[in-house]
Amino acid sequence: MSGEHYTAHRTERLVRILEAVRMRGHVHVEHLAKELDVSQATIRRDLAALDKESLLRRTHGWCLTTGFGHRTAGPLSRHPGP
Repeated sequence: MSGEHYTAHRTERLVRILEAVRMRGHVHVEHLAKELDVSQATIRRDLAALDKESLLRRTHGWCLTTGFGHRTAGPLSRHPGP
């Protein structure tokens, strides 16, 4: 990710976030924080970095894939997913 310094741990977390978003189409910040055992603030910073790189689209409280063919419904808390 262009020019920013990422630790191995953060890089792994960013990859896991991208995998979750691509697999589900959308994920909720709160659920990502619980799944990855980090704060919601950490997830928001990670999502901002991924959004800046156009790897996902961040919205209030959750994020969406930028890929085609994925649903763009509301937060995962309302749509439990697969």
